[in-house]
Amino acid sequence: MKVIFEDFEKIKNLKVDTITVGSFDGLHKGHIRIIKELEKEKPNMLITFSPHPKIFIESKKNFLLTTEEEKIKILGNFDIDYVLFLKFNESFRNLSYLEFLFKVKEKFSPSKWIVGPDHFFGKERRGNSYKLWRFCIENGITLIVLPYEKFGNKKISSSLLRDILKKGEVEKYIKLTGRNYEIIGKVMEGKKIGREIGFPTANIKVEEEKILPKEGVYAGEVIYKNKIYKAGISVGKSPTFKKDKRNLEIHIIGFLGNIYGEKLRVIFKKFLREKEEFKRIEDLKRKIKEDIEKIREETYG
Repeated sequence: MKVIFEDFEKIKNLKVDTITVGSFDGLHKGHIRIIKELEKEKPNMLITFSPHPKIFIESKKNFLLTTEEEKIKILGNFDIDYVLFLKFNESFRNLSYLEFLFKVKEKFSPSKWIVGPDHFFGKERRGNSYKLWRFCIENGITLIVLPYEKFGNKKISSSLLRDILKKGEVEKYIKLTGRNYEIIGKVMEGKKIGREIGFPTANIKVEEEKILPKEGVYAGEVIYKNKIYKAGISVGKSPTFKKDKRNLEIHIIGFLGNIYGEKLRVIFKKFLREKEEFKRIEDLKRKIKEDIEKIREETYG
């Protein structure tokens, strides 16, 4: 899989057979259906954007399900020839849907285009699946519009994934994507409060755009140097110590060592409880011990 980051105006012509275009945030089961169809013809290309359009246009925070690093890692599991991250800038934002379509045809000459039913593109999202169908008919391109993937009576979408994370439903996230929700970040030096009370924690630097699940305590895992450790994960404020900033802290069970500056993968497995304010440190320590015992006993499918 070749990964390309390039401005749309500057990218050199590259002939492919089949393409798909979209933000692909979260790479849920609806996206996977599209990718599996894409894999059938070669050479193929998945086109996405850098940054995500809503981050560029609306400066969205606490929004992204998958960073570019995570997206590349996940897409590497599929038989994709090219992953193109088009630079989403003012010039690209102002392309009309027809300008966009003609540029795609000129630069990549696809014979097949694969999309989902909710496909919008071009300036002010004025392009849609129907307009794409007319363009493809007129230009000898086969258009495949795949149906929704559903969970119960709801269509699976990136918006649905964001909603369930904001409710702390990380186990449901696994069902909708086939993967755990995870955050990749570096360990920052903190105030060492956890160490002082006997439960050292690592503070993880999280990109502002990346979604943190609902505040609370989670059972999870940490991957460090290809080794998996069970971990307790704390998201959000620390009411006992009057910390009110967006925060991600992890206690790696059975791990001792200095990991400041190291990059970790933090994997959310199960929501355990809401955050609580404790009047006495001893009560907090007792609760943390209970959390750790629960996490030790957890078995994950």
